[in-house]
Amino acid sequence: MLEGVRQIGKTYRGSVEGGFAFSLIKEVEQRKETQSKKHLLRLDFWPKEDNLELSFLEINERTSGEYLWVGHRKGNVPQDRLTASNVQYILFGSLFNLKNSLPKGRLKETLEELVKRFFVQVKVKDKTLQVLDFRKIKGFPPDVPWPPREEPKKFQSEYKKIFFRHLKDSFGFSEDDFGLFAITIEGKKPSEIEEYVAYLEQAMIEEQFEESLHGICSVCGQKEELTWDTTSFPDKFYITKLIIFSSELLGKKGKEGFAKNFALCRECYRELLTGMNYLRNYLNTQLAGNTLYLIPGLFFHPVGKTLTEKWMDFSKRYFTSTFTPEAFLEFEEKVEQKLEDYREFEELIDYTYVDLLFYSINQSAFKIKKLIREVPLRRVRAIKGVFREVQKLGEELLGNGKDWFLSLNGMYYLLPIRSGEEVEHRKILELYESLFLGYPVDRKILVRFFLTLAQVYFFERQGYNVKPGSNPGWRLVQGILRTQFMLKVFEKLSLIERSEGMVAIESGVLPEDVEQYMRRMGYSEEEAALFLLGYLIGEIGAQQVQGGDSDKKPILNKVNFNGMSAKKIITLSSEVFEKLDQYRIRRYHEKTFAVMKGLMDAHIRDWHLSEAENVYYLLSGYAFCTYKMVTWKKGKEEGE
Repeated sequence: MLEGVRQIGKTYRGSVEGGFAFSLIKEVEQRKETQSKKHLLRLDFWPKEDNLELSFLEINERTSGEYLWVGHRKGNVPQDRLTASNVQYILFGSLFNLKNSLPKGRLKETLEELVKRFFVQVKVKDKTLQVLDFRKIKGFPPDVPWPPREEPKKFQSEYKKIFFRHLKDSFGFSEDDFGLFAITIEGKKPSEIEEYVAYLEQAMIEEQFEESLHGICSVCGQKEELTWDTTSFPDKFYITKLIIFSSELLGKKGKEGFAKNFALCRECYRELLTGMNYLRNYLNTQLAGNTLYLIPGLFFHPVGKTLTEKWMDFSKRYFTSTFTPEAFLEFEEKVEQKLEDYREFEELIDYTYVDLLFYSINQSAFKIKKLIREVPLRRVRAIKGVFREVQKLGEELLGNGKDWFLSLNGMYYLLPIRSGEEVEHRKILELYESLFLGYPVDRKILVRFFLTLAQVYFFERQGYNVKPGSNPGWRLVQGILRTQFMLKVFEKLSLIERSEGMVAIESGVLPEDVEQYMRRMGYSEEEAALFLLGYLIGEIGAQQVQGGDSDKKPILNKVNFNGMSAKKIITLSSEVFEKLDQYRIRRYHEKTFAVMKGLMDAHIRDWHLSEAENVYYLLSGYAFCTYKMVTWKKGKEEGE
């Protein structure tokens, strides 16, 4: 994985103008399209005129580069950036800290002048703070009262509130309107100040090599000057804080300890830092309630083919087109619009893979949830093809609609897991791993998930990633049918075994749509018997709703959603026969009942299905019957 990140960094660095610091520029997170764009608040310092003006710029794709937004310094260290996402760093000391850190030169002299003219020293308890005197800001009232000097953090917090209050009164902007805050000096932006750019590059690399050692780089394998200090990395793949993770428990002492576990040369350090920044900016996405990085790479390099930015962008779009129906259609449209570009990439699909790094960030702590290595893009192509096949099958059997496109995110909402339970989330990621890498999946595990889905809807349970919604009865029907097509996806990808012994029923005995559905879904005779029993339960439920019993359909209370033994199923079939009589619909369904009973009796002494599978296939028949009746009724009403 690290080699992939390094290659990305190397590729990106080669395309960026302006030096290493410009390869670390971060994208600013914008609001939704329906909301107004965020702004950059620029503080223009003109020391010769003793003038400080504010400018308000709408953030666009060039803003981060022009103002050299590379993020804050990591850890509990003095901040020294001219651009920040937190105005507190600008108000309290970033200029002062930068001045102290710079070597002798024109920029250092200029900053000394700025600090002298525009900052004041404020003593709060036993701490002296360097504070920007915003009474000198053009447009602010000169008699702004300062907050009480009780405690440093409280003073800073209150001072910031006063600043934004006067900003609102004078210019109409509130704190939430800003994504960045930047300092310019005599009209020069941070990216235009050469000494500042050089300082950033020095601080980001050379500071980490102050206690360097010579040895073999853990990434490239070359003998070079090395560092183990990765504190400036945005994402911590290795732990360098706890002594128990260091070699021989030596920790940070001397040139041993962590250096034996993991050490980097300068070039690999630069490329990894750049690669991680590129991941955060451009290869970051979400799947199944998890954030993840898509890390593209080549299994080997075909003649004349290398990793490029264009290819990395294509890899992400190609992979994420399996996430939702909307992403799939958007990608297909772009392929049609830029067919020549797509053909160029199509040649590379067989050589390319993507690493999937699922992670979480909690209070700046980076935690890896799951790494799925080397998912071939040709496998993604196969998954996309199966999704298309199964959608077509769904439309042929149940009618048109995007409901039958089984996207990766769509699958997540067919697999209920309790919110906040890490073990449950891990199961979902393991299931995706099987899907991506072709590992076999136990059908019974999937069926158990599907029964839980039915329970969430039927009993309207809370606390899951799946919500019952305003019409849980209908969502139960749709959900169970979608799980049927999910099983077909797994079958077509050879992840689960197909049912043994396809059902064979004399043509014309059953309703045509029922017979066709069971045949196309590949049911065994046991599964078909349960499906037909569920179908009859659906017919009874419809009569109960028409009779005004309730929307819940009392017949479903006869079903144990945790699972039912074969013996209980026989008892249920007898009760279903009685209900057909009670609601005077037996004559319409005698043949269906007879086929169901014949199939059941033929296998009952040697029943292969589990208790969970018994209920699942029964609910599948119920869902099919209910869906057909509702859509038929809706279609009839629209026709009238």
